[in-house]
Amino acid sequence: MTGLGRLLRAIGPWWNWKCAFLSSLLRGGVFVATTLPAGADAALAALANDLVFRGALAGVFGALIERLSTWPRRSLANAITLVVLPLAAHVVEVAVHWRRGTPRLGLALVASVSVTLVSTAFNLFAMRRRTFVVGGAARSLRADLSALPSLFGAFLMFPFRSWGRRGDR
Repeated sequence: MTGLGRLLRAIGPWWNWKCAFLSSLLRGGVFVATTLPAGADAALAALANDLVFRGALAGVFGALIERLSTWPRRSLANAITLVVLPLAAHVVEVAVHWRRGTPRLGLALVASVSVTLVSTAFNLFAMRRRTFVVGGAARSLRADLSALPSLFGAFLMFPFRSWGRRGDR
């Protein structure tokens, strides 16, 4: 195992590197797209700003979601994951980008919150199926990414399947 591999395994319980990497790519794109009309320099500055704090924040929150995905009290885990964590993340996001002076911040935040609503629910759904988890029993990122098409399909169908089961009672 490489030195990087040993480091990732050692910090795994407190930081989910898969979530950090993927979230940084996704959110960086959101901030570039929304700030690009203010100029390339502004867009690159927003990207750099977001990449620095997003990797740390998403890694920690990803680790929390991973832990919550195994809680037996699903309703409590859902509430913490889908309400408390996103609120905390966006408070940090607003503070970081406001202090930095990111242009078009309102639009960027609307886009970011929209992404959060879907991505947080998807992360919880995926982690309950042992995808995008880190640590000893985790699959490779490549294996997780190859599972995305079927996982997206199952995620989109989940509300309908759940609703159907309730109707059968």
